[in-house]
Amino acid sequence: MHRDIVQEATVKTFHLHDGNPAELIFRVPFSTDNPYGGELYVVGVDCMTGNLISENNDGNRNSLRYLHLTIEELATIHKVITTKDYTINQLV
Repeated sequence: MHRDIVQEATVKTFHLHDGNPAELIFRVPFSTDNPYGGELYVVGVDCMTGNLISENNDGNRNSLRYLHLTIEELATIHKVITTKDYTINQLV
């Protein structure tokens, strides 16, 4: 599942947009427990690195490691990616 997510973000999307920085932004973000306390929202995937993008309640964005997710959360992201239930946000 991890491989499919990263390939969709980096290889298929990043290269199709001429290598311009972009993000896959989920149409419906979901919440997860912050490994350091509190709640985070998984909002997308960075197309340059394949890292997950998270946002806290204050709107601050950060990277989230895949190992902090449950298998169910990883499956949710995989479904979003494979069904293309996201928008592409160009960062030019």
